[in-house]
Amino acid sequence: MRKTLEELFWSKVDKTSSCWIWTAAKDRDGYGLFNYNNKIYRAHRMSKLLVGEDPTGLHVCHSCDNPSCVREDHLFLGTNNQNMKDKTNKNRQAVGSKINTAKLID
Repeated sequence: MRKTLEELFWSKVDKTSSCWIWTAAKDRDGYGLFNYNNKIYRAHRMSKLLVGEDPTGLHVCHSCDNPSCVREDHLFLGTNNQNMKDKTNKNRQAVGSKINTAKLID
């Protein structure tokens, strides 16, 4: 018996008391990768699709700042500008010598 898309997806998730952690393949930044019908999807984007929200043209941002989290209520849709403001408000942006194009060190 073949599993449905939802069964396949959620079988790769560890639902902890806070974040729902993607346990299968991840990219180098820790974002989940979901292979379905020979196409690779970002797991957090697929999570939004599975609850009926189409993220096309938008970022799927994490309120928890955990890239492997796929818990729908930890995710929100936003523009690139909104995503950058969220990063800045949380002090997650690179500064000083941590900027990859920096010429000087701290």
